[in-house]
Amino acid sequence: MWGVSGQLKPFLDRTLCLARGYATPDHKSFVAGAKATLLMTCMGPIERNAEWARDQFIPYADYCKLDLIDPWIVPGCSEPDNLGDDVKRKAAELVAKLTA
Repeated sequence: MWGVSGQLKPFLDRTLCLARGYATPDHKSFVAGAKATLLMTCMGPIERNAEWARDQFIPYADYCKLDLIDPWIVPGCSEPDNLGDDVKRKAAELVAKLTA
């Protein structure tokens, strides 16, 4: 609730060691330049709900020097089978950017 999922939190915690020397201007990251995104759904609105997960993931990506591509939160997702064509199209575009 109001943060990253239980599955994502250990991933973030365990991969922070892939970057070293953050206090220096030229800190190193073993995953620098790797493509990454955040795609999540929430049943309610983004505001005061899922934006905290995004706001936690973006600094993580910056710290690891990832190539962050269009973090996206899909609000109002109570029935995944009922996602509209616009959501499906945007998801396909996001996948294309990640795999290009």
